[in-house]
Amino acid sequence: MLLNDITDKLFIGSTFFLAAVLMIEVGTRLFIEKRKLPADGLSNFLLFLPFNYVTHILGPVLVVGYLLPVADWTGMSVPLSWWTLPLYILVGEFIFYGNHAWAHNCRLLWADHSIHHSSEEYDFTTNLRLTPFTILYRLPFLFLFVSLGFDPVALTVYGGTISSFQTFCHTDRFLDKDFGWLDYFFVTPNNHAVHHASNPIYIDKNNGGLFVIFDHLFGTFKKMDPNERPVFGVTVPINTHNPLKIITRSGFGPLWADLKEAPDFKTRLNILWRNPAWYGTEFKSKKMLESENDIQKERAA
Repeated sequence: MLLNDITDKLFIGSTFFLAAVLMIEVGTRLFIEKRKLPADGLSNFLLFLPFNYVTHILGPVLVVGYLLPVADWTGMSVPLSWWTLPLYILVGEFIFYGNHAWAHNCRLLWADHSIHHSSEEYDFTTNLRLTPFTILYRLPFLFLFVSLGFDPVALTVYGGTISSFQTFCHTDRFLDKDFGWLDYFFVTPNNHAVHHASNPIYIDKNNGGLFVIFDHLFGTFKKMDPNERPVFGVTVPINTHNPLKIITRSGFGPLWADLKEAPDFKTRLNILWRNPAWYGTEFKSKKMLESENDIQKERAA
């Protein structure tokens, strides 16, 4: 009964949040900026409807239901109080950064996460472009820290709070503005614009949630270059606003095509678990070079 109550409250809350985001974006565009909502806006809304339930309602409920027994089993407890709040924020940030960076560097996870990155528009509705499996690659990080005594409810709530906050970082309205020192500590609209850009110098940068602490620590921080305006979307444009085609063309379709093309089982495993660029930039390039060398040797013989 408790889980049903939580699910109902999350559904109501997310519905109001959706309405607020749409009203702000549409109102700003139509009445202040005098520009229409792009076609991607409708696509994002249609992707939000099913995947919001999976990611922000059912997912957290199941995660908490799964992790509470782990918290009881571990025997350790980090109390949630004012003096431990900074520690919880730091851990919450690490969980967000860790699963986010992993999603960018593992082809199987990128097949899912690339759905969110595939929009060539960058506004508040872009954050509604949810994906079906995000909750699954958050689990290992949550499991680790719950095993160390951190409260699973608090960590899950923090993750949801970050996602809501980042809605208002998804906007191209400040690309010409320098946020100064804020850019070095917080996820600002410009920092997150870098994250969503497909320019080579910006790829896989700025993975933080509320802060960019771990981006600085692990070398993934990138301040926007005033001479390199972000190009939004994925490196191979999907050229569709159809929600079903967005899912298949963003990551899962190309992944399946590469798996079918791969010459052996070992290569397929590497495709699944290595960086999304590995098969095209490393494996294929190496094979092409080996093939050219073999041709030259045959000619020399």
